[in-house]
Order: sequence, then structure tokens, then C-alpha cells
Amino acid sequence: ALFCELALTWLLWTFVSRRYGDERGRWAATAFWANPATILSGPVLGYLDPVAALPAVGSLIAASSGAPIVAGALVALACLTKLQAVFMVPLVFLTMWNALSSERVSRFASGMVAAFAVTFIVLLPYFLIGAERNVVQGVSSLLRHDMLSAYAANFWWIVTYVMRAIYAVGDMGIWAAWTMRLRILGMSTLVGLGYPNPRPLATAAVIIAIGWTLWRVRQSR
Repeated sequence: ALFCELALTWLLWTFVSRRYGDERGRWAATAFWANPATILSGPVLGYLDPVAALPAVGSLIAASSGAPIVAGALVALACLTKLQAVFMVPLVFLTMWNALSSERVSRFASGMVAAFAVTFIVLLPYFLIGAERNVVQGVSSLLRHDMLSAYAANFWWIVTYVMRAIYAVGDMGIWAAWTMRLRILGMSTLVGLGYPNPRPLATAAVIIAIGWTLWRVRQSR
């Protein structure tokens, strides 16, 4: 996740700088890299969002640059990494359509074919060993899950806590269900599992990124 965030930061800086200038490129990269939610989601909590966001953003850039085959392949990889990237699909294909000027229909179709081809290639090993039902069951479980967000650092943990407490009343009783301790993955848990404490590195990265950006902005003036 950390390496994908590094790559995504570089990708944002490169693309925005080339299209809109160095100053906007620096701000775009800093807005992503120094965002506390970005640090918490990937390096700290270990979610797969940055791993899926990298090909998703890459597909959008490729679509706007008139490269439909690359865009289709990358958006397929994003969705196969984490299904939430499916919300990027309409945006990518709409951008792809608008960016194409010559041979629009055929080139747009090539992007869709690339997306289906990558999906087929990635899923082919599962079909060859007869595990296609496992894939369908695993993906469909997202539609049956009762948690909006698994105690993540956002507003929805409140809704999730209430829902889980209501479900647990029958097994644990009213008092135990509503007063059970929240399971929070803290720094002590990470260190106890043998991982290095990510806070110093994350804090240093934020300070360096903000300081470097402010210095460059001052120099440009």
C-alpha cells in the first residue's frame, strides 16, 4: 500500500505538471500524499485502497490521454483488486469517449475489449481448476455484508456500532451488546505483531512534503 501511494503521488505530480504546470502539479501531489486519510488508509490500517487506486487513476489518465486500450486494461485491474473501483468504470469510459476524436467507435470498443480481456485472463486460472463458484460467492458476499465500514476512522463507524449492537442483543444481552469494547487496531497492536511503528515515518513524510512544497512555492514567487 505504501509503495502504491508513492507511485500514485508521482503519477499525479507528473500528469498534472505536464498538463497544468509545475505549481499545480506540486499541490495535487501534496494534497494526496499529505492527506491524513491517505496515510491512515494505506500504511497504517493496511487497506487495499491505494493498491486499487493506482490503476484506477492510471486508467482515468490514460482515458483522457487518448489511450483506450491502456485505460480499459487498468480499470479492469483496479476492479479485480478491489471491487469498489467499479464506481470508476462509468467515469473512465465517459472520459475515454470524450477524449477520442478520430475513429471514436472502434477505438472505444478496443478499450472495452481490453477490459474484458484482462478480466478473462486474470480469472482464467480459477475457471481452470473449477473454482468459479468460489469467486462468485466471494464477490457476492459484498452485497450481503451488514457492515457499512468496519470500525474505520469515519462517521460510519457509529452506524456500524449501532447495527452490530442490535444484532448482538440476542446472543449477548442488552448490556453486553451495547457496552462491548470496540476492537481498535492501535499502534501497540501493530508493534506487538512485530511491525515497525508507522507513526514516525508517516509524520516525517508529511512534514517533509509540506515543507518542501512551501519552499518551492516561495521560490517560485
